[in-house]
Amino acid sequence: CHELPTALLVTTALAYGRMSVAWGCVGILRACLAAATAHAAGREQFGRPLAEHQLVAGHIADLYTAEQVAARVCEHASRCWDEGSPDQVVATVLAKHVSATQAARGAATAVQILASAGSRDGHTVARAYRDAKLMEIIEGSNELCRLMLARHALSAAPGAP
Repeated sequence: CHELPTALLVTTALAYGRMSVAWGCVGILRACLAAATAHAAGREQFGRPLAEHQLVAGHIADLYTAEQVAARVCEHASRCWDEGSPDQVVATVLAKHVSATQAARGAATAVQILASAGSRDGHTVARAYRDAKLMEIIEGSNELCRLMLARHALSAAPGAP
């Protein structure tokens, strides 16, 4: 039986957890985008669909952008793991941090678009809003991820020890 070093087991377990959180955040963003676009297209305000109002359209664009950014960074981290890249750990931390941050902002944006409808118990957006905040905390808080990313960036700086 071949035993793996404890540090490797912990690092691998954390990486899998972070990837799960990151991809879960992409799911949160997709659910928020679907709910927000359906609501904005179907609800009328001042005689026209909510989606035709510039500020609402801007929120929809921000939500779409957040979903796309989170998905791309998760795809990159997944490729790094598949290829055994030396950057796989930092790519995973980056995916978790970016996706969780985007999910929290995206869920807040969806609540803004849906207004009181998005805060009702049982509504997809209400749950996403709550869950997205937790995603910023679990598997390494966003603050911890930022420290890890800063250390990585500083270690790659010219003249770094």
